[in-house]
Amino acid sequence: TRGTAADSSTTRGLAALLLLANVLLSAAVPLVTPATSLQLHLKFDESTGAQSFADASTYRRNARCSMTGASCPTSGVAGKYTNSAHFAKHCTRSNYAVDSRGRPTNRGSTILDGANCGSRLDFNPVHFTDGTVMLWFKEDGDASVTPENMPVLSGSAPAPSDPTSKDYLKWRRSVGNGWDLSLVGGNGLSLGRISAQFWGGHWCGKWHTTRADRSARGGQSPETRSADPLVGWDHLEWHHIAYVFSGSTVLVYVDGVRIAVFRNTPVCQKAVSFLGVRTVRYNAQNGVRETEMTGLTSARPRDAASGALQHQLQHMDWSRNYFKGKMDDVRIYNRVLSEAQIMKAKNNQAI
Repeated sequence: TRGTAADSSTTRGLAALLLLANVLLSAAVPLVTPATSLQLHLKFDESTGAQSFADASTYRRNARCSMTGASCPTSGVAGKYTNSAHFAKHCTRSNYAVDSRGRPTNRGSTILDGANCGSRLDFNPVHFTDGTVMLWFKEDGDASVTPENMPVLSGSAPAPSDPTSKDYLKWRRSVGNGWDLSLVGGNGLSLGRISAQFWGGHWCGKWHTTRADRSARGGQSPETRSADPLVGWDHLEWHHIAYVFSGSTVLVYVDGVRIAVFRNTPVCQKAVSFLGVRTVRYNAQNGVRETEMTGLTSARPRDAASGALQHQLQHMDWSRNYFKGKMDDVRIYNRVLSEAQIMKAKNNQAI
């Protein structure tokens, strides 16, 4: 009996020591919040006059206005979901001038518009090698603070409303040409569109651009018309864009439809840290930089290299281009999302 009591006392003592050890260990090692793949989520639901924008992810990378050479986006503007941020709302924009074939004749002015006035938001960098970047955007039209003023084609005639007419195609081309879409940026990083049709961006030290591929998913999407303004895609509506980085393959989705695939691209760690401006100079000599074929006196002499553009701009200031329009629901994940998940995000559903 005496032995049994001793054993019981010893057991109770050991249990007490284990309990004390657990308490001390818990106090010494802080609880770690489980990581989530959603690294940044800017909903832009702030009211009018906001100077910062809350990150709804657990990382709290709140976006702040960059006042160095840029302004704060206008908050409290109606968006795709609730409110949005209107970038460069205060900036003036040159009216389009087009010839009889609908080709812009004042590209130099439009380039300067994009380089000299705009808005920018900065946040603590999001680093990833494989990941997904997505957002909603709506480009401004000919006038940045009012509904689009359709450019006059000839003899003071307004642009046509019949999308099947040749004049409408001329107008659509004039609206589609000459504007870069500079959405997401970082150190050596730029994602969006170069000129009217060439989607892609700059990452891992190299430019990657391509036309929207109508056959990327076995056929042209009725919703996006391949994201090509020159075949009737209305780039002035709300659109959802997603970039998926998966190893050496990068996929671009517009409105949930895959419109471009880049294969065998360099693999590196990307750093995303701002919205609303391109800071990487576009100098590719493959004939897609139509907005820099201006013929201005300030353009550099013709480059004799094979396939080079004539009148490639030499002004470093023009390597900067601001986005003019609205953004909503910006998300960055440090994992590869599937097409189905991108569609859920597009529809404001949990993924």
